[in-house]
Amino acid sequence: MRQVSWQEIWSGPSAVTFGNEGTPFYISGPYDTPRQVLMTLNRSVGRDNYHFVSGEPEFGDLV
Repeated sequence: MRQVSWQEIWSGPSAVTFGNEGTPFYISGPYDTPRQVLMTLNRSVGRDNYHFVSGEPEFGDLV
């Protein structure tokens, strides 16, 4: 039996999509650090280019 690599299994487009309407969408979980995640999103995709939901107080300096 031939062994299959992960590259063969995960090649091509995925049926799984992420985000909301083409933009990243972050939902804060109980063990997350929302401030760090929002800082990463700001660096990665830029301010106003993602959506998020959090039970934490406002992050006015980050969004």
